[in-house]
Amino acid sequence: MLSWLGLYLRVATPINQTLTAAAMAHVTPGNARALQSRWDSIITARALLMAAAVAGLAVSAATH
Repeated sequence: MLSWLGLYLRVATPINQTLTAAAMAHVTPGNARALQSRWDSIITARALLMAAAVAGLAVSAATH
C-alpha cells in the first residue's frame, strides 16, 4: 500500500490537480496528451499493487 500511495502522490496527484484546475477554468491544458501518457504509464502498476493488497487482505481474513 505504501508503494501504491507513493505512486499516487508523486504522479497521479499532480496530474489530477492540473486537470481539475483546467476543468474549473473551462480550458484544455496544452499538455493534455502528455498528462494522459504519464497517467497511463503508472495505471498498470497501481492496479497490480492494489490487487496485491486486496489479495493480502483476503489471505489475512481467511487465516483468522
